[in-house]
Amino acid sequence: MPRIVDCRLDLAEPYFVSELREGVLLVDRVRPYANRVPDLREACLHTGGLLSALDACHAVGVVHCDVKAQNLVIPDDDPSRPMLLDFDLAREVGEVGSLGVPAHPSVDLVHAALIFLNVLIGHFQLPAHWWGLPPHKHPQVARRLADMPFDSRQAATAFLRKAFDPSPDRRFQTAEEMRAVIEATMRTSASDAAMSADRPAARSPAGLGVLALLPDGSPAWEGGIAWTCLLVGAA
Repeated sequence: MPRIVDCRLDLAEPYFVSELREGVLLVDRVRPYANRVPDLREACLHTGGLLSALDACHAVGVVHCDVKAQNLVIPDDDPSRPMLLDFDLAREVGEVGSLGVPAHPSVDLVHAALIFLNVLIGHFQLPAHWWGLPPHKHPQVARRLADMPFDSRQAATAFLRKAFDPSPDRRFQTAEEMRAVIEATMRTSASDAAMSADRPAARSPAGLGVLALLPDGSPAWEGGIAWTCLLVGAA
């Protein structure tokens, strides 16, 4: 988060001044990512930095309530420390928010997982009929995950399945817990990168969709439909 360098609260119109940092909005940074092989390391880098900010917020009882790519700036000088902006909707834990429900840190964690997904495969909008369903089960996501090296794909899928588990009790409970898994996932991406530096990423022939993953992790192609439940496991 940007540091506060000055403030006056004793005036008729209180104000504060934050540091000036050069950077780019995450939503603008990730738009071209839909045309490249998913980069697990970068997704972990930005998400890990975001989770550090959320951990600090939650530690003092504040829920941001509006974590999204439009509210994150990636600094030019340190991409590992994204700046979380726009606290207009922030609430204290338990305080009723704009949607009429009490604010809870779990809201921020679900949106942090969406940030991970946005950086991994590029910014996309889920169709209306997918609202309320796990985003990682969208066919577009399944096809993009299939482009990844096997170990990275497994690590990313495991993270997404836990983050969007239908049961809230089985999801990540704290930003610290989620960040620990992100750090482990980043180590997986580094190992995969070293092993596959000279190996081209697997892609579907003639643009066909992913039907399933074989036991050895290689994709089986058929038709143009991605049966995502076979890729990530049925809920």
